[in-house]
Amino acid sequence: MGTKFDKIYERAIFKFSDFAHLSFSEKMRREILFQHLISAIVDFQNSSRLPLTYRQIIEPQVAFDGDNVEDGEEIEVTEPIDKYAFDVELDEEEIQILATGIVFHWLSSQVMKSEHMKNILHNKDFNSYSPANLLRELREFRTTVRRDYRGLITSYSFRHSNLDRLCIRRRNF
Repeated sequence: MGTKFDKIYERAIFKFSDFAHLSFSEKMRREILFQHLISAIVDFQNSSRLPLTYRQIIEPQVAFDGDNVEDGEEIEVTEPIDKYAFDVELDEEEIQILATGIVFHWLSSQVMKSEHMKNILHNKDFNSYSPANLLRELREFRTTVRRDYRGLITSYSFRHSNLDRLCIRRRNF
C-alpha cells in the first residue's frame, strides 16, 4: 500500500491559520480534506513523475454476529472505510505539494464564500458584518499561496522531467 491520505491531511492541517475546521466532526473534516485533495491531485497529476492513482482502504474489522455464529464468537468483516491511500509511496516533496494544494483549494473556497456573501448582501450591510479589508487580505494571501503552490509544482517538474521526451514532443508539433 502506498501513502495514506491521512499523512497528507496531517501536513495540510498544520498550514491552516484558521482552525474552524477543528469544530467539524471527524467524518466531515475528512470529507472536506478529501475534496480539496482531489482538486490538488488534478492540479499535480500532469507534473508528477508517479501516477497519482488511489483506492479506498479496506481493513479487516472484528465484529460480533449473533445470528450467524455462536454467542460471543468474533468474525472478521472486511468493509471499505472512509480512508484512502495512493497506489504508490510518495516522497516528502510530493506530500508537501499536495498538502499545499489542499490549503490553496481551502483558501479558494473561503474567498468564494466571502465573495458570494458580498454579492448577496448590499455593500453597506456587507461592510457592517465583514470588513472589506478581510476579503482583500484573504485574496492577497490566496494569491501568495497560489504562487507558492504553482512554484512547488514547477520546481518539481523541472527536477523530475525527462527532457529527451520533451524534445521529441516538440519536434512533433
